[in-house]
Amino acid sequence: MAGIILKLPYLEELGTNVIYMTPVFASTTNHKYDTTDYYSIDPQFGDLDTAKFLVSEAHTRGIRIIFDAIFNHCGDTFFAFQDVLKSGKALKYADWFFIEDFPIVQRPKTNYETFTNDVFTMPKLNTKNPEVREYLLKVARYWMEEAGIDGWRLDVANEVDHDFWRAFRIRRPACSSTTVRGSRK
Repeated sequence: MAGIILKLPYLEELGTNVIYMTPVFASTTNHKYDTTDYYSIDPQFGDLDTAKFLVSEAHTRGIRIIFDAIFNHCGDTFFAFQDVLKSGKALKYADWFFIEDFPIVQRPKTNYETFTNDVFTMPKLNTKNPEVREYLLKVARYWMEEAGIDGWRLDVANEVDHDFWRAFRIRRPACSSTTVRGSRK
């Protein structure tokens, strides 16, 4: 994020009015689509203060910031999946995922749904589950309120429960009132 902050004057000069940030949440991989912690910026990119500063500086230039919403799946190091790996079906988090049977098997072939072709490190979240839905809606609200981001790019939106997206649309916080290219949001 620091590199983007340094380039904001250049981006403004180019006429940029939106910056879409690919996954920025804490993760164990370079691609970051296997979220470990939805409430933390990956240390490679900065932290909450860095995100706030980026958004603030971008807004002064009429540039909006959009984060990537990885709500179809998480990483296998995500707290809820780790809990299920350790404790099995007895825990409340077992229903956060689509698990065929217990104990969980990650290799050579998973016994739970994943993002694409048994990628064991990316278990699919059950967004029909009210607790999962509430957790992810709070994540979305948190980043809009705490960091001031302007919106979300919805990763694999077609694979997430449609009722979840309806709730997401209804319960999202009001967007910021930044001026972008002469129009009031």
